[in-house]
Amino acid sequence: MTGVEERVAARLREIAALAAPPGGDATVTRTVARARADRRRAAVRGAAVVAVVLAAVANVLTGQHRGDPFPARGWDSLAALAAPSAPESYDQPPRGSLAGDEEFLADVAALDWSGPEVNGRVWGNAASSRRVVYAADVPGGSRWAVVLARSGVQWTYAWFTGPAGADAADLALAVGSDRIVSGHVLALMDTSGPTAPLVVLGRPGDGAEYSPSLDRAADGSLVRTFTPLPEVDGVPLGEVPSPVTWDSGQVVLIRDGTRIDVDLLTIGERPSTVVVPSGPPDLAVLVPCMSALGLDVQPDGSRSDPSLGQSSADRAAQNTAVLDCLRTAATGG
Repeated sequence: MTGVEERVAARLREIAALAAPPGGDATVTRTVARARADRRRAAVRGAAVVAVVLAAVANVLTGQHRGDPFPARGWDSLAALAAPSAPESYDQPPRGSLAGDEEFLADVAALDWSGPEVNGRVWGNAASSRRVVYAADVPGGSRWAVVLARSGVQWTYAWFTGPAGADAADLALAVGSDRIVSGHVLALMDTSGPTAPLVVLGRPGDGAEYSPSLDRAADGSLVRTFTPLPEVDGVPLGEVPSPVTWDSGQVVLIRDGTRIDVDLLTIGERPSTVVVPSGPPDLAVLVPCMSALGLDVQPDGSRSDPSLGQSSADRAAQNTAVLDCLRTAATGG
């Protein structure tokens, strides 16, 4: 394969990944990656002084030192000084239907999970700093628990899930080792089915609204319809329609009359009969098929992006058409 062909093939793989059906590991990966990127940008904008401290620490960790640059006690002291302010939920009483079950909360706090990876090293989190901020049986027959902890110079969270009524030991780590900064609001959804439980962990008194899709109105304009989430045990919580594509759902926090966009983190695999071919596609078949959909791939790897002006239903239909192109190209037409 020539260099040009390699670039074209790489671009097609990227398009195919973006067009994969809702759900599955790809959904989690893309959503987590987007959320992490958004939080990194928010941290830079909102915590410049802290960023300087963290950069200095990172320089030490990646400089000429070998092994652990600080003895255990010295590192703990530095972390205590350099760590950003704790997320707001950390200093609040636990919320959720299980907030009063002290034994369950203690068992969840004792569950082991790693901190984030920084410069190739996975930092642990101090067991004494772990705090359960939410624990409840949520709509759809699941039990959720969210834990925050300090990890080195970062704050991180873990989201545990299991069947309703499960003991702490029977919960599985759904998302963990992800950083969280002060002011970040966790909006968590499980998209395993056509409807999904959604919880938004803001401040007490915050409201939240959810829209599953960007829709086309009768006059041709693109609009969203937001539905308020009821407050249940101190947090906005509801069972809502799952988004029709991995990126179509949107959550808005209502705080003191102000609407604030919130990152939506999803887990769960949606049922699907679509099977993505694993073999290499025939580019002579795939390129014109993609071009007919408005996804023109150029030899330099660039492509047109028809997503502007699309509704979520348009995007879902295009995703299905892209998968049809992949199947056709994999079987030779």
